[in-house]
Amino acid sequence: MQQGLAVLLMALCAVTITLTVLRRRQFQTVSARDLVREQLARLRDQKEIRVSLEELLLQLEEASRRVNAQLDTKFARLEAAIRDADARIAKLSCEATPQSDRRRPGAAAPPPTKP
Repeated sequence: MQQGLAVLLMALCAVTITLTVLRRRQFQTVSARDLVREQLARLRDQKEIRVSLEELLLQLEEASRRVNAQLDTKFARLEAAIRDADARIAKLSCEATPQSDRRRPGAAAPPPTKP
């Protein structure tokens, strides 16, 4: 009878150990699944961030092109204004010099006469 009781006790211990191991595996499997889900969620978030950054870079490139175009236009206007101003200065300088100086380029102005 003691042998039967010992066998029954050993079987009960084996069943208890087996159930404990199975439960741990089940929790570990759930944890692994949760870990995989978390990693997938992180990867999705990273992908969304990368896509957002790429869109932002495209927008920045477009804005840069627009600013460059505006600067080029303003620079061309400034160059035209400088050329116009130089032409006006030359015209006014030409009108301000006496007739005799216009005929002889490089001639010095006549000395002032003293009364």
